Amino acid sequence: AVGALGVLGPGAILAGLVAAFVSWLVWTTLVWLVGVKMFGHTSDFEELLRTLGFVAAPQLLNVLAIIPFGLWQSFVALVVAGMTLVAFVRATRQALDVDTSRALIVAVLCVLAYVVLALAFGTMAISA
Repeated sequence: AVGALGVLGPGAILAGLVAAFVSWLVWTTLVWLVGVKMFGHTSDFEELLRTLGFVAAPQLLNVLAIIPFGLWQSFVALVVAGMTLVAFVRATRQALDVDTSRALIVAVLCVLAYVVLALAFGTMAISA
């Protein structure tokens, strides 16, 4: 949100905070459904919420995107996305108490589910 402040204005900070919390809940729900309900790993929703909350930490580096310098903003977004993905797999591994390969499978299935949800709600929003 801070990185988009110059482009989107002060409302971007509030929108970014709301989006972050909603995203946190959606991702936690997806990991819980896939990891616990689908694969039968042991974890509860609260543990997943706590652990996956740390996944957002690399997002703080998006503040560097406020610097308007060529492809800098795209570079920052790519690096932060990579760091977030690594944090997501590690947090999933810790919360579900599984090895990295199993956590990666859960993460990939969650990303696919997230894309399907995003497309479904995007389509519904356009047609409404």
